[in-house]
Amino acid sequence: MSSALAINGTDAANIESPTTNVTDNKIYNVNATLTINNVVQGDAFKGYQLLFLDSESDAGKVYLVNDVYRDAIKAGIKAVLGTSYQDTNFDTDAKIISWLTTNLTGGTLNDDGTVTMDDTTNIDKFTAGFMGASPDNPAFTATAAEGATSVEVSNVPVGFYLIEHTSVGDDNTGDLTTYTTSKYMAMNISSLNGGNNVINLKNGTVTLDKTITNPNAQDVNGTEDAASYKVGDVVEYKLVGTLPDNFADFSTFNYTFSDTLSEGLTLNEDSVEVTVDPDGEGGEKDPIKVYSKGAPEDEGVPEVTFGTDPTLSVAMGNLVNYTNPDVTKASVITVTYSATVNALAKMGAAGNKNEAKITFSNNPNSDTDSETPKDIVTAYSFQLDVNKTDGNEDPLAGAGFTLYRQGEDKEWHPWYTDNEGNDVAKEVRTSQVGDKYVAKFPQLSAGIYKLEETTVPAGYNKADDQFLQVVATYYVATDTIPADKKVGDIKSLTVQLGTVDENGTFTATGDAENGNITDGIVGTTVINVAGSELPSTGGMGTVLLYTVGGLVVLIAAAGLTIALKRRQS
Repeated sequence: MSSALAINGTDAANIESPTTNVTDNKIYNVNATLTINNVVQGDAFKGYQLLFLDSESDAGKVYLVNDVYRDAIKAGIKAVLGTSYQDTNFDTDAKIISWLTTNLTGGTLNDDGTVTMDDTTNIDKFTAGFMGASPDNPAFTATAAEGATSVEVSNVPVGFYLIEHTSVGDDNTGDLTTYTTSKYMAMNISSLNGGNNVINLKNGTVTLDKTITNPNAQDVNGTEDAASYKVGDVVEYKLVGTLPDNFADFSTFNYTFSDTLSEGLTLNEDSVEVTVDPDGEGGEKDPIKVYSKGAPEDEGVPEVTFGTDPTLSVAMGNLVNYTNPDVTKASVITVTYSATVNALAKMGAAGNKNEAKITFSNNPNSDTDSETPKDIVTAYSFQLDVNKTDGNEDPLAGAGFTLYRQGEDKEWHPWYTDNEGNDVAKEVRTSQVGDKYVAKFPQLSAGIYKLEETTVPAGYNKADDQFLQVVATYYVATDTIPADKKVGDIKSLTVQLGTVDENGTFTATGDAENGNITDGIVGTTVINVAGSELPSTGGMGTVLLYTVGGLVVLIAAAGLTIALKRRQS
């Protein structure tokens, strides 16, 4: 097991001659500098000086016990030794110093200058006992500033220290804490090496990436963060979680996904699957499914529950205990599921958001948790308003329309989905809205549509079918995003008339009209011309016209003949 705090410049092989500020090797009051690398803003530390350093040289070091912590030190030793602890064995400085420097140190100096501890069991137990005695007055405290990657602590009295990582920092963005604290570390802060002492913090971060995996094919600009759907469409989601670099330092590492869906999305509970990829995406080992369709497949699998807030909870439990597969810092955990857009779906900029987070153990030394920042993706819906007018562009009542969306198969499918999930060709009649007559088609996606007039106002000719395309764009990370917007927000919303050929290809024939992004509404106008139009010439229209005309002539001739005969009689 590796120590979470690795140190430079404290191995005997690195010791140099004493610095010039050391007089006769009596350095009780000499100060040094401690630099802690690999921090993030908000990381906080305390240093407890267990032993004063009375002198040091290439030959060795001479320590004195710090009386302020004597009782706490004994409590720590007792926590390690258990029932074998005898107070008389630690009644002198020499006995305490010998135990501390023998049992709380030791490791291998790596090529990069860090130290890998061979066994951290003693320091784990010691710190539990030491901190349980509530020690006061640490020799130093330090906190990483905004944007910092290292902390320098000056004027640190030299000696043998127990250093505590007291608070978890965040990810340098001001979001929630996503880092795990490192272990306590026992180390000597020395006047040698120019009085410069370095800790390379082996911190770790947990990340969550939530995506939409099936953007609507007709929503040509749909992304992993935002896409549009109509009622009845199924949206597929994926959550990918990682583990911290210092995962091996934990004896308990709890890990829970929480996902909350807006009311416009209905979770399909049987769709939930959980997999663990032992060596990460792209590794040699295959992912192992640990949960599928609501039925556990192996012991120690996650506890999956359903509710309202969150809608979906996947409690992985203590990942350290997983054996099939073994979980390491390289492992990746994936949750997939789907949800169906329902009749409560919001339209426009509000969208139907779906937000997830991971709650995880953040400190090997205590039972505390952190959360990742919430990762939010959005399923949008829009509305088509059909404005009905006559040939003079005056409002016209009495019309009804049926709307069809083009599918991936290039066929026309009814826009409306009933409560049983069936697509139904539903007619929508116009209603008066202010001084207009409008047919409203709510909760539809971006895509290509055919609008058919299926009820024609009395005294008017049926309007031609309209073909139109609703197009939405969304902000992506590479955009210059306004201060009040974020990735996944709607960038533009338009509708454009056109034609569709026999292959289902849409060709625009006019300018795109902007829609209302806030409400998610786009509009089109359908015009009816008054009167009855004659059939077109040629074909059956001509035959019908000639047939009717011939009958009229025959009837007229017959009537004339009868009239003449009566007159002759």
